[in-house]
Amino acid sequence: TKPTLSVPNRFLGVFHSGAVKIRGLEVRRSDTPPFVKEAQDRMIQILTQARNIDELEKRIPEILTILSEYRLRLAEGQVSFKDLVITKNLSQDPESYEKATLSAIVAQELLARGVKLDPGESIQYIITNSKDKDPASRGRAYATISADHAYDIEKYTELLMKATESLISLFGYDFQQLSKLTRMSTGDGSFQ
Repeated sequence: TKPTLSVPNRFLGVFHSGAVKIRGLEVRRSDTPPFVKEAQDRMIQILTQARNIDELEKRIPEILTILSEYRLRLAEGQVSFKDLVITKNLSQDPESYEKATLSAIVAQELLARGVKLDPGESIQYIITNSKDKDPASRGRAYATISADHAYDIEKYTELLMKATESLISLFGYDFQQLSKLTRMSTGDGSFQ
C-alpha cells in the first residue's frame, strides 16, 4: 500500500512571495459571524508579518490585545446585529428536525411565520440566549430581530475565543487560558 499524506484541514500559511493560504479557519467559513471574521482577519494580518516562529510568538501580545478589544465591544453591547448574523444551510426539512439546534429553532420560527423553507436553503439568525430553558428563546431569525432583543454575549465571546485559539494554540494558548488572560485586560482594551 502507498503511504498516505495527512494534510491538516485547518491551517494558515505564508509563502515566500507573501501570499497567504488559509484553510478551515473561521475567517473562511460561511457560518462565522462577520464580527468574528473581522477580528480573526486582523489577527491574521499581524501574524503574517512574522518571518519566522520567534517573530510569530512575539506578536501574540498584539493578538491578545485585539481579542480583548473585541471582547469589550461585545460586553458593552457595541456590536450591531448585522455583524453577529450566523448563516447556515438547512440540512433537512424544518419539520424533520428532532433536536432543538439553533438552525432548527430558527427554521421553525420562520415556518410559523409562513416562510416556506426547503433543505439546502440558507437561514440567518442571531443567538439571543443559548442557555434559555425555552428553546424558542435561544435564537431568532435575523429578519425578525428588533431593538428590544439582545444578543448572547457569552456565546459570541466563545466564538471569538475559539477563532483566536485556532490561530495561537500552537503556542499553548487554549480557550481557558485566553479567557483568563483577556479578563485581565485594561480599560483601554490592551492586554496586561
